[in-house]
Amino acid sequence: MFSPQTIQALSCAELAQNLDQFVYTTLSNHFGEKEEKQAYVRKEPRSPEIAELRRRKKDLKKARKLLHKNGQQGSEADKLISKQWFETMREHNRLTRAYREREALIKNSQQQKKFKKNPMKFGKELFQKKTVGEPSFSSQVALDYFAGG
Repeated sequence: MFSPQTIQALSCAELAQNLDQFVYTTLSNHFGEKEEKQAYVRKEPRSPEIAELRRRKKDLKKARKLLHKNGQQGSEADKLISKQWFETMREHNRLTRAYREREALIKNSQQQKKFKKNPMKFGKELFQKKTVGEPSFSSQVALDYFAGG
């Protein structure tokens, strides 16, 4: 890899860079390169009110934790922040539940429209099994399993 003449001719920085490239290419050829996964991106809520409540809830929780960390648990400030935090949590829960119920109503009405349009097709799609993909085992393994062998 590195002959004595190469070591004498190159500076320490160049040797380090060559070694780095050599190690990287060797390991990359041997193990392959790992694909980076995209980070999970949280969907923005459909409602700006829910986003605001989520932000406020997060800020109040941070403030509450900070008070507890500083030993002011049970103080007037802690009681006030806790009260606001629980109120915000209840409001957030009420609003998200209302949105969930609204989405369920919309979905149900769409299903009813689909049924009224073509009841036979709706029933067929409802009860027909959806098979997607190939099994990861052979047919012989399946036969042996169900035959009790």
